[in-house]
Amino acid sequence: MDNEKEIRKYFDFNDADLFANRNGYLSPRQQARVKQEGKGAHKVLLIFGFIMVAADLLPFLILLFVKAPWQHWLPWLIIWLPVWTFLAILAFRLSGGTSTPDTLITIEGQVNIIKEENEDNHAHKFYDYYWSIGGVKFDVADSEKVDILQQGDIYRVYYLDLAKEIMSLEKLAKN
Repeated sequence: MDNEKEIRKYFDFNDADLFANRNGYLSPRQQARVKQEGKGAHKVLLIFGFIMVAADLLPFLILLFVKAPWQHWLPWLIIWLPVWTFLAILAFRLSGGTSTPDTLITIEGQVNIIKEENEDNHAHKFYDYYWSIGGVKFDVADSEKVDILQQGDIYRVYYLDLAKEIMSLEKLAKN
């Protein structure tokens, strides 16, 4: 399946994106996409933080209404409170978006399609697919599209370092 249009659609990039990536930066469209994808993760972390605060206060409220003696408060004060408070603070800090910005990296290499067999908790087998290009392993989101890049073809890939997300790529001629 050597179809440039289909590749561009699958990886969601156009000529302007590719031009920007060749020059070492993300296009405004790509920046907006990355920012939008990050918002979902920040919302999840924020919700997780509020759940941790609730989990932190739950034993306190229970012991308050039960009017338990002070000895019953010790495990909450020594273990429960610091652990759940730490998790809540961590979630809130991570949701703030002050994380290290992802860097656009360029690599070149042959496509190697990797198929890994795995098992879930119920001993059901399933397969994960990856593209290995230039020594970097990229997850194939849609296993039916694994052959969109052909084994042995040579590509220059522009991707985000931390997320391992391909922003654009271009096929190179074989030597």
